[in-house]
Amino acid sequence: MRPCVGSLPLEEAFQAVYTNAKFKEVQNEFMNVMTNNNSLVSSEGAISTFKVVESDVVNRNIKDVEYCVSYNEEEVEVKCSCALFETRGILCRHAHFCVDVKEVSELPQRYFLAR
Repeated sequence: MRPCVGSLPLEEAFQAVYTNAKFKEVQNEFMNVMTNNNSLVSSEGAISTFKVVESDVVNRNIKDVEYCVSYNEEEVEVKCSCALFETRGILCRHAHFCVDVKEVSELPQRYFLAR
């Protein structure tokens, strides 16, 4: 079993259900959470919207890429414009940031896809 790199309960939850290969992908997202420039854009009722700006190197130039992440506290639902969860089945670093800011200690089973 691949060890956790941090002491976050969410990381341990993913470790328990994913294969080593898929868990490694999840860990990469956890480790890159703080490399972004993040800010709360709005908060209306149970829904918070965040802007996450990530700097990528493209053709030797630094390019800022902006993502929009929404978090619904009532539904415990997080969605990111990068769509990593929808395409690869793992939560992206942008979503992990928002869940961390909102102090979510447990995610619904829908975010733990069978592997």
